[in-house]
Amino acid sequence: MIKNIIFDFGNVLGWTLADYTTKTYVTDPEEQKLIRKVVFDPQDWDLLNRGKMTDEEMLKKVCAQLPEHLWEDACIVYNNWTNTATPVPGMIRLVKELKEKGYKMYLLSNATDTFAEKYKDIPWMCSILDRFDGLVFSAKVGMAKPDREIYEYVLDTYHLKAEETMFVDDYKENIEACEKVGITGYHFDQNAQKLKAFIETH
Repeated sequence: MIKNIIFDFGNVLGWTLADYTTKTYVTDPEEQKLIRKVVFDPQDWDLLNRGKMTDEEMLKKVCAQLPEHLWEDACIVYNNWTNTATPVPGMIRLVKELKEKGYKMYLLSNATDTFAEKYKDIPWMCSILDRFDGLVFSAKVGMAKPDREIYEYVLDTYHLKAEETMFVDDYKENIEACEKVGITGYHFDQNAQKLKAFIETH
């Protein structure tokens, strides 16, 4: 029986879309493409999410790859991506319902140190995360999904039994990784009602 639910954040609890963020602050289509490519480079974000790169180092690297007239816009995009995030439909309500039913809930997010602090200033994020029993941000612990050790870290830190725990994420590789440590995985497709039905039958 499932007693504990671990949620990813991006595209599970909230939409975090690079294209939308870039277009919010940059009007020229060609500049949008260039800034998006540099600011949201997956390899750089993996380092950020593992706590191996600071914001200052990231912005220095971003500017080194762009013409000077784009530096300001690129920095604005990078510094404000959390402000353009929006809740995935139905998830605020679902989190509230699950909490009322007695489920223990946790966050496991590949996220930067900055996000771990900035979410506190965004009301809708607090309305979700303040209900959680524990928050794990990858950069804070120096490991990230889909590494086995981060799932074991969550189980050990909060004294959870794997067979009583499920993990909700939008990346299949992260689901496959959690299942290797005995956690029930759920590959989320942004359908809150379908997720609710799954939880109720497990």
